[in-house]
Amino acid sequence: MAETTSLAAVLIVALAACSASGPRGRWADLPPDGSIGTLARVYDEAWTRAVVACPYDTPAQLTTRTGRDWAGPDLSARDDAQVVVLLDHGRLVGTETVPCERVDLCRQDLGDLAPDALVEVRVEDGTPVVSRPASQPASG
Repeated sequence: MAETTSLAAVLIVALAACSASGPRGRWADLPPDGSIGTLARVYDEAWTRAVVACPYDTPAQLTTRTGRDWAGPDLSARDDAQVVVLLDHGRLVGTETVPCERVDLCRQDLGDLAPDALVEVRVEDGTPVVSRPASQPASG
């Protein structure tokens, strides 16, 4: 099995183009295909839950998933971006818009992600695809 790696290295590619005012991930190099890691070191901010908003998600869906009125980006008519929503015990920490061509966070429903949730990275057609390992199904 591939070495265990922090997901921070995966998401750097995705979040590098994000707004400077929102949370920023710490990044190194893209991990190798097949690596498994966590979200624990992605953000400096304190957070207890991450939700990924996928293309075509509506504000109403995100209000339900986050438990708060969604005032972030509206993806309901977009297929080019995802949004990582960081929450700390229900309080919004921040959001980052992630271009789909940089990393695919929506191939599989990731559910709610805790900082220590395991994720697996596979590179498909040059794009990192993030999913849950078979041993850790999505929660949400």
